[in-house]
Amino acid sequence: MFITTEVQNVDQNDNEAYDLDQVIAYNNLIADNTLISIVEERKVWQEGACRTSNQQLYAVLAKCLTYYNLLSKCKSSKTAPRSGFDKFVALNDITFKSSTPLINKVVKCVFYEPAVDSNSQRDRRRISAYSLVLRRAISDDMTPEQLPAFIDENGGIENIRQNKVGKVTDTVKAQQARTVVESSDSYLAVVNDSALMQQFDATDYDKAFVAVVVPRGDGTLEVRQIVKSAAAINSSLATMYKQVVAANNAELVAA
Repeated sequence: MFITTEVQNVDQNDNEAYDLDQVIAYNNLIADNTLISIVEERKVWQEGACRTSNQQLYAVLAKCLTYYNLLSKCKSSKTAPRSGFDKFVALNDITFKSSTPLINKVVKCVFYEPAVDSNSQRDRRRISAYSLVLRRAISDDMTPEQLPAFIDENGGIENIRQNKVGKVTDTVKAQQARTVVESSDSYLAVVNDSALMQQFDATDYDKAFVAVVVPRGDGTLEVRQIVKSAAAINSSLATMYKQVVAANNAELVAA
């Protein structure tokens, strides 16, 4: 429950009957609407007819990851959404340790219920488990759109929490990015230059390589070097994993 006023001689049942909609409406006026919206969606999952729907929970966690990504890009605590996040934390009297990761803070804001969690070790473990899954997603450069399928395909949150799912290695990232790059019809530009093509032979066709280019003020690009080192190519492809694989998945969904 958020921003409650202490009232004397009110029994527990009356407290539980307190109109949460009025509290949320008040919060909406002064705190970050995005975070409150996720809290409301979590309540629908936890308290409503879809209580048993894991997919709805995964969707809430995906929105937590999206919100975390927005917070991570904030360069100042005075800019949105960071300012709204800090206001939400202060208004709801939520506390963190100095070492608490940002994603854990987001999860606690969404799932924390002071009247329940202050005396519930179970709910603290639940928040910890959700945070661990999201930290794993961040470590694997996962997009919010990929998160629900990842959780579902790997046996659920508890299975991931127990570390029974192998981490996506840079080698796997490079392999998946290479598959997309080499088979996709999407590209930034097509270069038709005989001198440049002399850097390749027939065995190189339809494979991915790294080019070192220098953009010039006149609108041209100078290709300085074609890199064929497997290590350099795999490193570049692994770095592209999140962007390339996510874009490809979006194209498949759109199709």
